[in-house]
Amino acid sequence: MVNIYETLKKSNDDATGRTHLQVVSAMKMKKTKFEVILTPLGFEKQPVTADESREWIVGMLTALSFRNGSNFCHDDIRWRNIVFVPTEAATGYWMLIDMDESFSPNTRKIDWNRQLMGETLTYQHDFYQLGKLLADLDFELPMELENLQNALVASVGTKTTAQDLFELL
Repeated sequence: MVNIYETLKKSNDDATGRTHLQVVSAMKMKKTKFEVILTPLGFEKQPVTADESREWIVGMLTALSFRNGSNFCHDDIRWRNIVFVPTEAATGYWMLIDMDESFSPNTRKIDWNRQLMGETLTYQHDFYQLGKLLADLDFELPMELENLQNALVASVGTKTTAQDLFELL
């Protein structure tokens, strides 16, 4: 167990925020004891540049495209449910996690947002949440991302799809 905490501590020292997505890096069996060593794959991180924000939004729209294509709305898009996974070959990628709050569209009333309270959940509410996160970034967005952010937030009540939003990039 000590190795798990040491690995998590090192990962947290290297990157701010909580870690997520752990894999088994080693297993040992000793008589009546089974030891598992976990290694974190990703951590919570927000984009800090326009280029990163573009990579992030492409990753999120890709995830929502697949999720919506499976007839589910994520329904809980916020920073703690987005993980940055560093890679050796490139800078890394962002991944949407926490799918346990997913629902089929038109089956649930919204209770997480005062402005949208009582509306029936649709795919476009996922886009709305994503647009609000894009607006939270601490730097000026390039015009194409600003236009995308406006389209994301305005998508509620429309038939907007992830593909429509990709076309704005």
